Amino acid sequence: QDAETAFDLFQSAARQGMAAAESKLAEAYRDGHGVTQDLSRAVESFTKAAFAVSQPEVGMEAASNGASVLFIKALCLRQNITSPHAIASFIQRENQDSDG
Repeated sequence: QDAETAFDLFQSAARQGMAAAESKLAEAYRDGHGVTQDLSRAVESFTKAAFAVSQPEVGMEAASNGASVLFIKALCLRQNITSPHAIASFIQRENQDSDG
């Protein structure tokens, strides 16, 4: 019951454009807390949160770091990468690809 209430609150706040709430909504969809697990919606919410965080008024460094983390979460879910070790390997591969 508490998880469902939390989900409803995050959903309401996300509708008002709060990036942190959108991120929590994505985690709820990803993990199935308070809602039926839906990885497509999790990817969509992580992506929305990343765009919301990347707005100039957030501050350039914070926006860049926050958006990067959220985009990585979205990419990992899209490719069905869920374990912390697999995510770390994915990030390492992406860094190697971008370096050369």
